[in-house]
Amino acid sequence: MWMFTAVPILSNDRDWRRRSPRARPRTKLWSRIEASEMMPVVLLSDLHVDHSQNMSFVRELCSQTRNEAIIVAGDISHNFNLVEETLKLLSSSYRRVFFVAGNHELWVQGSQRGAGTAPSSIAKLEELSSICETYGVFDRPHRLDSVLVVPILSWYDLSLEVSASADLFEGFERWPWTDFRKCDWPSELEDEYPCLGNRYPSGVASSFEAKNDPMLEEAVEDMKEAETTSVLTYSHFLPGTFALPDWLKPESDVFDPAWFNHPAPQLSAKFSRVAGSSSIENQLRRLTPYADEHLHCFGHSHRPKDFYRKGIRYVHHPLGKPKERKMFLSPVHPLTKTVFDQRGQQVSAPTCLRYWESMMKGSDPLIECK
Repeated sequence: MWMFTAVPILSNDRDWRRRSPRARPRTKLWSRIEASEMMPVVLLSDLHVDHSQNMSFVRELCSQTRNEAIIVAGDISHNFNLVEETLKLLSSSYRRVFFVAGNHELWVQGSQRGAGTAPSSIAKLEELSSICETYGVFDRPHRLDSVLVVPILSWYDLSLEVSASADLFEGFERWPWTDFRKCDWPSELEDEYPCLGNRYPSGVASSFEAKNDPMLEEAVEDMKEAETTSVLTYSHFLPGTFALPDWLKPESDVFDPAWFNHPAPQLSAKFSRVAGSSSIENQLRRLTPYADEHLHCFGHSHRPKDFYRKGIRYVHHPLGKPKERKMFLSPVHPLTKTVFDQRGQQVSAPTCLRYWESMMKGSDPLIECK
């Protein structure tokens, strides 16, 4: 793993810095945050290497040296040993690895690190950070030349619940959302709620938001001082209702129930209660004024997205599960998605709002392919 430390960036260092013609002038070019030269940046989320096909894909991906940085937007595995193995593989292949924990990483039951198990989800998060440090994986802000990369640790609350008829949420108290059984949170972060186990982690999102605050403040100060053509933020969870799989008009703030025009509206409605938090959007928007462009990457829903909303590009590029690929719900032929090139410029891609419709021309997304 290559390691770089922060160095003064001199305005006449033309060979090292290639300025974007869109970049605004800065009076200072010193970066307080650890920095590296620019390199292509690729994206992947929801690796779920518990599935042997997915682990084989990761091993194949890491079988050669790659002159890229990779953003891993959560959900490698609930199994601590597999998370460690995967981060080790990625760091041995990619020049930079950026990671943020998803919900599966914070399962306590079945976490399996040797003979021990993390006593709580908070403790497991701390162990994950230690593993990142061991393998040189970034779970903190890092600068790739004039592109600032910033993770946003997140969870879900009820702020992304869609406005839909009550019958679509019927049976939520029995819905087998595994986090409710396998995560272990301090009692002050949970509230009584009609869900599996009767405890909903209402306070986890705000707790993580507070944890992010010092890092975001540091990022803002850095962006004020250093030339920043782009900021790349990434979270595991969805930053707003507009990122839900069924949301068809990203610029709209109002959900149209007609968008539930498929056989599983109940699943979609229930998922909105565990999809993410509006606090993520509030946090990432704190950085937008200080860069010329803003790209936010996320994971969790396993339904690819690529769209613009109010000046920010949002991208979700999951590996997903083998069954989902077979059903055309996630990319059939897994590849990482390039979002920045060697010059630090975004790599454009077609707008993607419903991957399954573009692949199946609007047919039933739940019918398995024969």
